[in-house]
Amino acid sequence: MLLDRRDIMRNLAFCGVSAWLSRSHWAAASDVKRFGLIAFSTNGLTVSEYKLSQTMLADAGQLSGYERLDPIRVADIPAPIRTPLVPGADETTVASTADIIASRVDVLLARGISRSDIIVLVSSGLDAFAGQLVAKLGDMLRLRTGVDLHLLSAREQGRLQFDWVVPPRLRGQVFQLEIGGGNSRGGFFDHPGRAGRYFDVSVPFGTKTLAAAVKARWPDVRTFDFPARAAEYYADAVFTSLASRPQEIAATLKMPDVVLTGNIVRAAAVILYPHEIVANRRWIDFSPDAFARMRSFVEAGTPYGIVPDDLTQTQRASLLKIRSTIRSIFNPHQIAAGAALADGLSRQLMFASRRKIRYPIGASNGWTSQYLLENFKKGRRDRTG
Repeated sequence: MLLDRRDIMRNLAFCGVSAWLSRSHWAAASDVKRFGLIAFSTNGLTVSEYKLSQTMLADAGQLSGYERLDPIRVADIPAPIRTPLVPGADETTVASTADIIASRVDVLLARGISRSDIIVLVSSGLDAFAGQLVAKLGDMLRLRTGVDLHLLSAREQGRLQFDWVVPPRLRGQVFQLEIGGGNSRGGFFDHPGRAGRYFDVSVPFGTKTLAAAVKARWPDVRTFDFPARAAEYYADAVFTSLASRPQEIAATLKMPDVVLTGNIVRAAAVILYPHEIVANRRWIDFSPDAFARMRSFVEAGTPYGIVPDDLTQTQRASLLKIRSTIRSIFNPHQIAAGAALADGLSRQLMFASRRKIRYPIGASNGWTSQYLLENFKKGRRDRTG
């Protein structure tokens, strides 16, 4: 079934980039190859089928992946699931996770995708969140399925996400930051075009790792004061980590524009800009104090925002559906931690001095698609960066 582009872009951020490719390219593509992609991050596990061709990618030009792909659904794949790998999990959990991934591999094999064309990507954030478990999972999965895990570094993942949302023509103007679940990573190119060098910036905290750290320090913390505790923890850990690298901060300030991605950014858009969300905008402009305002919703007891009274019945249903997805990813404590983390980063990286702060709806987790696009185009599926 074909889906309207607006519906797709509105929901992509939460389900992963799930097998969407350009309608206009299919007629010209005579060398189509099918791939299966299993992506595993702190937000869960997603399974996708892609159809790619060198012909389809030949006219990429100066467009980003986000700009280039005019999506249609290629296949129905099992729905995303939450990650079972959390700190404190035992080997039984690792084994059951290997069983889940192996069952997804079987689904892709049954669809006619060869084993050598099935890729399992693990985010740097999940490695930071549950690193030892990830290593054990890789060994188990290799024995069970013959498929290797491809673990990305924060630098690799940040660069892939950058090239998914920022076209080469805008290199040298944009600092891109992904606020993930296990860590936060981003960067910029020093010059426009393909000749520029990529410089990365990362911190070892994301929405879920910060929430877990706050709970560990203050076990009895309540939701209404979670934002203050998270901000306190940010000052002790994240701020000092970044402050020890003043040259990195100074370098990002040369970029006039900021592009934000990540599911907590999507949540902020739904909470703060519900009218823009239901209007099916492709881009939303954030104010510098957006995440401070997001914190106030948590403190007021409405961590998922409110539904405006002036929405139509259809718009209301759409917004509630997206809010339901947010709830499935983040509990109120994680919303609070994400707001405090994003607010702290926006202050420390001086977002108020930038020309624009923008969020591309549906572009979060595009690093998975960018990985596949690049390695297919090169004719191999090795690590990138």
